[in-house]
Amino acid sequence: MDSLFFDYIKNSHGNDNLDINFSIKRVPLCMANAIRRILISDIPIVAFNDTWDDRPEFRSINIMKNTSGIHNEFLSHRLSLTPICMYKNDLLKIQTKFVKKRQFTFNKKKVPIFKINIKNNQETRSKLKISGSMTITSENIEYLDDSDEYPDIRTFFQPNSISNDFIIIDLLKPDIINDNESEELDLIMKPNIGFGHIKANYSPVCIPSFEFLVDES
Repeated sequence: MDSLFFDYIKNSHGNDNLDINFSIKRVPLCMANAIRRILISDIPIVAFNDTWDDRPEFRSINIMKNTSGIHNEFLSHRLSLTPICMYKNDLLKIQTKFVKKRQFTFNKKKVPIFKINIKNNQETRSKLKISGSMTITSENIEYLDDSDEYPDIRTFFQPNSISNDFIIIDLLKPDIINDNESEELDLIMKPNIGFGHIKANYSPVCIPSFEFLVDES
C-alpha cells in the first residue's frame, strides 16, 4: 500500500495479524511518535474491567465464590488482562457517534456474558481425566447463556498463536479429606469498552515502536 506518506504496509507473520510493519515519510518526528502513542492508548478495545463498584449490576466482573489460593482483587485483575478476540466478530464490534462528545457503544444490542463455574472435585477430575490440582485457563471460560447467535466460545478466547497454550488464570486444589470442600470458582464477566490511557488491559498492542531508516545515499 504505497502513498505519499506510507511506503509499504506488511504483515510479517502471514495472516495471523501479530506483527505489522510500515514505513512513513515526509512527516515530522512528532507525527511518528503520535501514531505510536495512539496505538498504545487511544483505540477503543473490548475487555473485562476489574474496577470495583458497590452495585453488582455495574461491575464488569462479579465473583460469587472464590475459594482458591488468590484473593478476589488479584483474580479480577488477572481476568481483566485476559484478551478478548474482536477480530472477525460482529458481536463485539464497536460503533461510535458524536453527541456533545464522542461516544462508543457495541454494534449489537445482545452482547454475550461469560462465566467460569468449576470445582476441583472428583466428578470434574474424572471428566477432565486429571488428578490433583486443576489449572484454570481461558479455555475454561463459557457463555453464561446459550444462544444460536453466539459463535464458538474459542472465537473470543483463543490460544497463543505461537505456544498454542491458553492463558493461566488460577489454580484449584482438591481437598483430599472432604471432596465437597475442594476449591472452586463461580464468577460472571461482562465485556465493556475502554482505552489504553484508562487501563493497560484496554491496550491492543504489545510493543509499538519506531526507528529511523538510514538513507545510504
